[in-house]
Amino acid sequence: MSDEPGVARDAVVEQAIILVFSVAGLIIYVWIQRHASDPDAFRRARMRSAKSSERAYARAAGWCWRRAEDARLAYERDRT
Repeated sequence: MSDEPGVARDAVVEQAIILVFSVAGLIIYVWIQRHASDPDAFRRARMRSAKSSERAYARAAGWCWRRAEDARLAYERDRT
């Protein structure tokens, strides 16, 4: 008799997990269907990816430029 609340709680947790994954699956399914029906979806995703890569490389180049400039200034200070 004392084990029944534990079993019921386990069943509720199991059903809640199933519900969460079902809703997540439905959202993913709708997202995929919407993008699959759009003729420009692949091109848009490719352009978004390219723009994101461009930003990341520009940030990295800026960081490298700052480090190089700091090194150049330190060299100039030490040289004089």
